Amino acid sequence: MIEILLFIFIIALAIFLYFKNQQYNRAVDRHNRLAEKQEELIEMLRKNNETENSKDEN
Repeated sequence: MIEILLFIFIIALAIFLYFKNQQYNRAVDRHNRLAEKQEELIEMLRKNNETENSKDEN
């Protein structure tokens, strides 16, 4: 009886760790996507600012 409970506990723990790792990976991916979008926006603003500065000089 104890062997069956131990086996079920080990399986449940493995499933829990698997899903916890999947959730962590999704959070990391989400963070990376947001960081990439932020970098793209900063680059777009930088280019826009450069074009406005060149127009002001002329």
